[in-house]
Amino acid sequence: MTDSIHPIYTNNNYLNSLSQSGINYSIIATESDIEKIDTQLVPQIYLIDCNNLDLNQINSALNQCYKTKTPTLLLVWKFKSDISHLNFDDFVMMPPNNFELLTRAKTLISKANAISDPNLITVRGLTINKSTYEVTVYNQRIPLRFKEYEMLVLMATNVGKVYSREDLLSQIWGYDYFGGIRTVDVHIRRLRSKIEDGENIFIETVW
Repeated sequence: MTDSIHPIYTNNNYLNSLSQSGINYSIIATESDIEKIDTQLVPQIYLIDCNNLDLNQINSALNQCYKTKTPTLLLVWKFKSDISHLNFDDFVMMPPNNFELLTRAKTLISKANAISDPNLITVRGLTINKSTYEVTVYNQRIPLRFKEYEMLVLMATNVGKVYSREDLLSQIWGYDYFGGIRTVDVHIRRLRSKIEDGENIFIETVW
């Protein structure tokens, strides 16, 4: 069973591949769609169309979807760096080919189904397997040093929480560590260089 096609999509075939594959999706394209998220039956995936939503509305939609523990796929007509720090699972540039949209949706649904495994942590395209200590970003394995890995696990399990240098130093290195506090900056910088690029931002510095 699939959700009925949103009026904004009645004149195109972007969603045919999802419908034909039996994927239960819901489209968020307007402010009123955001207000309905909590009352709707939870689909397998939310498609958030960024074309007619401002940044605050996109963020609000993502926060509501996050509460339902349902993966989110942004439909982006023109990429804006402003959205890179938002907590979405993946995005696709519009208009997509049918194969790309279907593949990304299936990948997110598959990951969401696997999240019941307590050893897996998933944040957007970042996946941490605590049983194998393996980290991947969009299915590409990322080699990390142990302290980098520990910091990443801490922050990924507490998305949205702000950590000071002192917090990270005490929780990762311990209170009896005699090194300088700037070691945190060095490790964060190395970690970000390994897991981030210009479009995928996972760690945000708050001043």
